[in-house]
Amino acid sequence: QSWGPTRANMSFLVGDATRLENMPDIADSDEGIDAIIDKGLIDALMCGEGWNGDVERLLASAAKQLRPNGLYVLVSYKLSSATKDFLLDVGKKDGLEWTFDLEDEDNNRVSLSKA
Repeated sequence: QSWGPTRANMSFLVGDATRLENMPDIADSDEGIDAIIDKGLIDALMCGEGWNGDVERLLASAAKQLRPNGLYVLVSYKLSSATKDFLLDVGKKDGLEWTFDLEDEDNNRVSLSKA
C-alpha cells in the first residue's frame, strides 16, 4: 500500500518479516525490494526465547527479497561484539555483508549498520 501522494514510489507493508516471501505484494513481484529499514526489529526479536532462529529467518527472508545491491539498514541499540559476530556469520550464509557503526552516524547508545 502506498502512503499518500508524497510517497508515490514508496510502499509500506505489514506482515511477518521472517516470511517476506509469503506477503502477496512481494510474492507477486519479480522486482524485489530496494531497501529494508529495520528500526528496532532485531532488538525486539533478541529479547525473546529462541531469538537466534527468528533473526536467522528474518535475515534469510530479507536477503532473498532484496534486489541485487539492495540495502538492509539496521538502526539498533549499540551492538555487542558477540551480536556483530552472530550477524556476520548469518550474513555470510545469506549473502549479506555487514558494515557496523557507520562513521558519524552512531553514538554511544545507538548504532547504524548496513548490509
